[in-house]
Amino acid sequence: MRVLVDPEAFRHGRCGPTRFYAAVCRGLRAAGVEVDLPLIASGTDYMPARLRLDRVRPGPLRDRLSWWSGRLSRRLYHRHLASGRHDVVLPTSMQHDTDFLEHARETPFLLVCHDTMRSLPIPGGAIDAWADPVHRLLYLARRAARVVCISEATRRDLLTSIPLPPERVSVIPHANLLPLWAPTGAAVPGLPARFLLFVGSRQARKNFDGTVRALAPLFRRDDGIRLVCTGGLNVWERDFLNSLGLGESVVGLELADSELVTAYERALGLVFPTFYEGFGLPVVEAMALGCPVITSNVSSLPEVAGDAALLVDPTHHAALLAAATRLVDDPTLRTSLSTAGRERAGGFTFDAMMAGLLEQLRAAAASRR
Repeated sequence: MRVLVDPEAFRHGRCGPTRFYAAVCRGLRAAGVEVDLPLIASGTDYMPARLRLDRVRPGPLRDRLSWWSGRLSRRLYHRHLASGRHDVVLPTSMQHDTDFLEHARETPFLLVCHDTMRSLPIPGGAIDAWADPVHRLLYLARRAARVVCISEATRRDLLTSIPLPPERVSVIPHANLLPLWAPTGAAVPGLPARFLLFVGSRQARKNFDGTVRALAPLFRRDDGIRLVCTGGLNVWERDFLNSLGLGESVVGLELADSELVTAYERALGLVFPTFYEGFGLPVVEAMALGCPVITSNVSSLPEVAGDAALLVDPTHHAALLAAATRLVDDPTLRTSLSTAGRERAGGFTFDAMMAGLLEQLRAAAASRR
């Protein structure tokens, strides 16, 4: 089987989709599949290329290199599409670009739907992105030979948004991919002695502001509890924290994957009360490393966490504070959640994910014949 992989995802930095598609390429090659990835420049070490954009200092030069290399990769991708040599195409654009259809002729494609968040409002009425990506997602879903959703919740949301034959839409849960890139932990300068961990971006749907407001009484105690966030805090986030008197209580750290492992292992718990997730990968990562989890009781998160985490209403600040306080003050609870989490995370394996994707890729390829 010959699979043509869209290079778009690999132009970006270290993020979940880039890590996912890099792992998929690795798994396909290990299974003997011919993978064609026309990539001129990579934005991350997840997928090496001759030109590594992440090694270029941020600024005008990097912006120009990113633009030109992306344009060249796209042209090369379209040329490979037009050749008709491939059995199936795997799009990777998180904006759900549709331009490849003009060049794909009759080659079928497999669409991976990571979430439908761009079509769903969050509390307060905010929507994470423009409407165009929503329409493009639905446009592609109607034309895909097969659609793979990474959770039952995402599948349910997709089928609610668009009438599709249910048999064409399968669920293949995301795997814990952290061990592929970080088999061992590393020393992390700047980690507080006692802290809760907040992993991911600080978009509105991630509920960072609500988390900080809810847990403020916990951080004002005299036992030194801190909140560690992945990624540095920008000037307006710092200003927001200072306005609450929490400037010293929240730490932002840029963490490589090996350092993230250490942070999970040392944290009192992961706090992940987002309003919406297509899957919720940090929950599985934390559970696999024995880190107790507090997460939301909405979207895909109950499906992923099961009974191995504390589930709260993400809009209910008092409930979040109560759960975090219990976790911090009760070592027996932390031990119980750690044990249950490790067992739960064992069900989200890379091998199972790849077996499911291979089956769906073969089914998509067979649809051409």
